[in-house]
Amino acid sequence: MSIEEKIKSYLSEILDNQYFVINVIYKKSRINGSLSILLDGDNGIGIDACVETSRKLSAWLDEQNLIEEAYHLEVSSPGADISLEQIRQFPQHIGRSLEITTKDEKVIEAKLLEVKIDENKIVVLPVIIKKNKKKEMTEPISFHFGEIKKAIVIISFK
Repeated sequence: MSIEEKIKSYLSEILDNQYFVINVIYKKSRINGSLSILLDGDNGIGIDACVETSRKLSAWLDEQNLIEEAYHLEVSSPGADISLEQIRQFPQHIGRSLEITTKDEKVIEAKLLEVKIDENKIVVLPVIIKKNKKKEMTEPISFHFGEIKKAIVIISFK
């Protein structure tokens, strides 16, 4: 089992059920390595939960001696520009616009209408852009989560 897998397993044991691991990235270096943990929650995740997780993880890593060299530990939520990696991240973004890139490289801007976790699908209302004017289509479409290569929330400052 890799270091990343061991860390994911430990985090799944200590995290409250509403929180989950998005990614664990460990990079070795001759001087200082880095360990980045991305967490999210069913309703987002706050700094207090990240700090508490960091504290517990740091103590556990010292106890387990998984990483022998010096390293920098960062536990955070994914930024606004990070792709949604798990179907569980989508419900908190219902009503927002997404830029979806499919596995066949089609790029679609759409409003997220519904998430069907049991079916592993999302339902969106695509947007047509004509001469710098956006217009919503009238027919929603659904995507199986496996068809999505990347989905980024479009931040609106209106």
